Amino acid sequence: MASFFGDILTGGAESAAKGAAAAQGRAADKQLKQTKKFKKQSRKDISRAQTGSLSSLDTAQTEALQFREQAGETLTNAEQQALAQYDTAQQGALGAIDQGTSQAIGAYDAGETAGVNALSAANTQARSDLQGGFDQASGYLDPYAQTGIDANEEMAALQGLRGPEAQAAARERFQTDPGYKFRLEEGLAATERLRNAQGGLYAGGTLKELNDYAQGQASQEYGNYYDRFGNLSSQGLQASGQLATLAQQLGVNLAELQARYGENAAQILTDMAKQRGVTFANAGTNRAGVFSDFGQLRGAANLSTGANRANVLTGAAGDVMNTGQSKANSLLGFSGQRQTANTNALTQGNAAIGAAGDATAAGIVGAANARGQGIGNALTLGSTLLTAPLGGSSLLARGSRALGF
Repeated sequence: MASFFGDILTGGAESAAKGAAAAQGRAADKQLKQTKKFKKQSRKDISRAQTGSLSSLDTAQTEALQFREQAGETLTNAEQQALAQYDTAQQGALGAIDQGTSQAIGAYDAGETAGVNALSAANTQARSDLQGGFDQASGYLDPYAQTGIDANEEMAALQGLRGPEAQAAARERFQTDPGYKFRLEEGLAATERLRNAQGGLYAGGTLKELNDYAQGQASQEYGNYYDRFGNLSSQGLQASGQLATLAQQLGVNLAELQARYGENAAQILTDMAKQRGVTFANAGTNRAGVFSDFGQLRGAANLSTGANRANVLTGAAGDVMNTGQSKANSLLGFSGQRQTANTNALTQGNAAIGAAGDATAAGIVGAANARGQGIGNALTLGSTLLTAPLGGSSLLARGSRALGF
């Protein structure tokens, strides 16, 4: 009975409102499911695009780094070839300098040897000439000097300076001297002839005269004999003095010759030593110049290669940085797309939820309106049947209980 009166009072409005609200709720749920599905698919698409983009960036980075590595290898090979060429050229230059230095030193040595040999030969020839002249002069003077020595010895023997035997031998040589014997014999013969002519050969006066003549002749000839040896001794002394002078002059000439030879040889050795020093100094300067020049070339090559390598490394770093930035931009872009998709999905979900809420609220409001209409209808009916009794109670009372009041 209560349900009957409730249906009468609400007139089915509440049921219709609830049905409409349920339909709107189902539509909102369907929209929400579609939004979630779209969101999920959008995330998959974005993730796939992100993976492909990052893979493309990685591939591009790998290829760029490979090109950079090949460029670095090319630079290294070029540097090694350049340095090898520099080393070869440097060794060639140093070899040429050393060869020239060796040839110059060889020429100096040969010139020094030739000069000293020529000087030595000239010195030897000059000494030989001086000695030859001295020997020739000595050959002329030596007999006189030797005769003077012999005469001096004979005089010493006659004077008894060499002993009695030597003196006796010297006197015997005097007595057997051809000049003395000749003059003595001729004088004695002349005296005898004179006395024979006078007829008194053996008279006492004659013998005395012969004896006096012989003694006088002996004394006179002895003095002459001694003086002759004195003259020979003087000649020998003079010849010996001349030989001594020649020997002294020869010594002086040989000493001067040897001194000039030493000076000239020393000058040759000094000049050649200076030339060697200049040659070695020039060789050292040239070698230093070669090392300096090729050091500068090596430095320039290394500097250029270093700059190129730095550019390669900088380019590689730029590639990596660009790739990183591109990855970051991709990630940021896809993150923005995801955020946009999430925002759109959330907006759509919120709209669906709002629609569902609006539908629920509309149902509630419709039910309330239906209830209010029912109450109004009941009140109208009650005013009509207010006083009409129905089973011991009024219709108003029963309606009120039916509505739950």
